[in-house]
Amino acid sequence: MKKIYLTLSITLASFLINAQNPILNPGFETWTNQGTYDNCNNWGNYNDLFVSIGFTPLIFKSTDKHSGNFSSEMRTVDVMGDVGSGSVFTGNLDVVNNVFVPNMKVTKVHDSLQFWYKYSPVNSDSFGVIVFYSKWNTVTSTRDVGSSTLFSSGGNVSNWTKMKIKLTENSSFVPDSCLIVFSSSNGGLDFSSNPISAGTSLKIDDISFTDADVLGLGNQGYLNQIANTLNICPNPSNQSFEINNIPSNFKIRIYNFLGDVVFEEISISSKLLVSNTFLSGIYKVALFDENDKMIESKNHVISVN
Repeated sequence: MKKIYLTLSITLASFLINAQNPILNPGFETWTNQGTYDNCNNWGNYNDLFVSIGFTPLIFKSTDKHSGNFSSEMRTVDVMGDVGSGSVFTGNLDVVNNVFVPNMKVTKVHDSLQFWYKYSPVNSDSFGVIVFYSKWNTVTSTRDVGSSTLFSSGGNVSNWTKMKIKLTENSSFVPDSCLIVFSSSNGGLDFSSNPISAGTSLKIDDISFTDADVLGLGNQGYLNQIANTLNICPNPSNQSFEINNIPSNFKIRIYNFLGDVVFEEISISSKLLVSNTFLSGIYKVALFDENDKMIESKNHVISVN
């Protein structure tokens, strides 16, 4: 299992601005006991509904955490021959109208959402995340959605790993609320046709927004500045090496000689230390921008003793 260590640094080309986190209880530290189960404060879920009709809870307070005392665990469970996925969301559930009601107040669309997670899928299951920015329309008495991001990821992740999701931009839209939903199986969010499997578990901790800014450079000028600057050391290496000069929110992909992707990560800093069970051989390390366009690639030799 790969281990990724991200070291935060500031570069001359770009920097991260971490504003005050508007997410309530982002580390899942406070819970309310309901007798036979717990509900996480400031986060909605289906526990009350499921327990009231005789089913098992879907959300659990876990002591397996990235930091603090607890994390939130979502489980996909069997429900009388059907399958239900565990979900948590920043708000409440309107059971009558079957809609989420956001409770997080914001004044802008953020650049990225990041969090730490562990994932134990069954079969080909994958977890899902949605982020909606909206504003109440006083004329129609409904919410106008100005930005929506849908994300899913699969594969077993047994160590706490940071994930960063680039959010859909809309600089002209000024929201008043944001809704975040995590689901142990992305089929439970109704934006994927992938089958979901009972027994899947997703653990989430330490959620925050980040905003990126570029210092005085237009986009094309910025790309010209960073081209041909990717640095890998040592090269050759064993199964651990460092990649430097990575712009924030850009993606690193590593390919083996067959062209298969053996590593992929979105950067949140300029430095990435990669430790993986690579076999000896020549690999291509490629840098992609936020539009998934390859900016640069370099060969890297791995020699395992």
